[in-house]
Amino acid sequence: MKMELREYIENQTICGENRLPGRTMLVPAGDRGFTHANFRGSDRIGLLSGDWRFKWLEADDGSELYVPEFDDGSWDIIPVPSMWQFLG
Repeated sequence: MKMELREYIENQTICGENRLPGRTMLVPAGDRGFTHANFRGSDRIGLLSGDWRFKWLEADDGSELYVPEFDDGSWDIIPVPSMWQFLG
């Protein structure tokens, strides 16, 4: 039985065809005993969650963001993860 293309594309029960099954993430660690189950304890992982300084610019203003002396004290602080579009 041949399935029409539109019917095939709109079929919500097909969510993954011709792909490998999902697998866990392997996280490197400097010490033995750390596995993907306790990756927060790994000395080689840095989570990006937390408070970040943020400033929206219409265009590049030529600021040298990479220099250690750069002052970002006037920037907003937003929680990460989040969506800056919804934070005003």
